[in-house]
Amino acid sequence: MERMLRIHDELRRGAFTNCTKLAAALEVSRKTIVRDIAFMRDRLDLPVEFDPLINAYRYTHPVAAFPTVNVTEGELLALLVARKALEQYRGTPFHRQLEASFDKLTG
Repeated sequence: MERMLRIHDELRRGAFTNCTKLAAALEVSRKTIVRDIAFMRDRLDLPVEFDPLINAYRYTHPVAAFPTVNVTEGELLALLVARKALEQYRGTPFHRQLEASFDKLTG
């Protein structure tokens, strides 16, 4: 997700960016960037296209914000219960890793 947010920021700024530049900046393979962009276009419905004239990806029209995840009331309750359950592991070797994972999920 972090990579896609960085790609989104580049595209939103109108930077002429291609897979090679993005892969170098994000320290991943070119194939990973291609998959991320395909996901952004196909699953998140972002208007990303490759422009062969400038050899770069771009948004076809302005995009104000990166799409958010819709969370139901039940899912929010589940997160609250999970957060409370996390406390029983405080002081154990697992606590830091569990807390970091939870923080990733909840932003």
